[in-house]
Amino acid sequence: PPDVNKSGTYFKVENKGIRFGLGGLKHVGTTIIEQMEKEREENGDFKSMEDFIDRMSDYPINKKMVECLILSGAFDSFGKTRSSCMAVYEKLMQRAHKEKKNRQLGQISFFATNDIVDTVEYPDIKEFSKKTILKYEREIIGVYMSGHPLEDHVSKFNNFTLNSEMFSTLIKPEEEMMDEGDDEEDKFSEEMQLLDGQPFTCGGIIVEAKKNRTKSGRDMCYLKIEDLSGVLEVTLFPAIYSKYRDVVEEDNMVTIKGKINVRDGNNPSLVGDAVFLWEDEEKVKKEDKKGKVYLRFDTKDIDVYSKVKNSLSSYPGDAQVIIRCTSTGSAFNFQGKVTINNYLINELSGIIGNENIVVQEAK
Repeated sequence: PPDVNKSGTYFKVENKGIRFGLGGLKHVGTTIIEQMEKEREENGDFKSMEDFIDRMSDYPINKKMVECLILSGAFDSFGKTRSSCMAVYEKLMQRAHKEKKNRQLGQISFFATNDIVDTVEYPDIKEFSKKTILKYEREIIGVYMSGHPLEDHVSKFNNFTLNSEMFSTLIKPEEEMMDEGDDEEDKFSEEMQLLDGQPFTCGGIIVEAKKNRTKSGRDMCYLKIEDLSGVLEVTLFPAIYSKYRDVVEEDNMVTIKGKINVRDGNNPSLVGDAVFLWEDEEKVKKEDKKGKVYLRFDTKDIDVYSKVKNSLSSYPGDAQVIIRCTSTGSAFNFQGKVTINNYLINELSGIIGNENIVVQEAK
């Protein structure tokens, strides 16, 4: 991570690792970093955040810069929490500014004369949550440094049909695929063809939610979803965006269901139909019902059957599914079992109608 005693302007190799350069942080200019390095060379490493602010007070440091150094972890080596540093840094800067002004006026500080250090007490307060720490790291550094917000949710991705790595492979130009000559990747692309209207389920953390207005004056939204391997872009058209407006906020962890759009020779795009907060899904999971689900529709309709299978596969669980084909009158057990919840029932209702669904709860 960045460190005021070890980092320079640029990235550098340190003990078989890469030390993050301070020039990569928001609101930290190269001129002040050069002055910081010069101060270290002439007077030794900084001993604390107070020492840093006092010694750098002759240079044009500002509140925004110190905030970014704190929240990026550049003062972590001094053993203070980021929350406590944020609580006192303004007072430290005010004190340093006052001392600088006194020096300019030729006045001698009582504390300096008596060789006493005017210390500032760090409050004994709780450190920021992991989510908050990582949010600031991404905002200031550009990457997560002390962890990843999704590392506690790895199992969640097992139920998704699409992720950023898969999508980037599938939309790679043919000439690029030929140049690489990767047999495994070619085989993967052949097996996973993108079809217009093909359903998908993906998810991750919303890193950007950019609102736009259509010609008719309605709001829509372009989402950037970060998963374990990269970023996916998903479009929410007005009708869907208005329904999930409160859910679609940056830093929310969500599951998105939608369809792939492959038209007019353009690159394939992802269009969302539904967005669910992970925390809401966990609540629903606790309330999940066990039992059986009875469905009635014409299984010979390939399009309808494909949509039903996709929905059922998206909610694995312990409940049995029995399907009756309306054109033949025969019934059979669906191969996979499901978790019965409102999300599943709503999806199925949109495909075959609520009158063709019966849920039998376990006794």
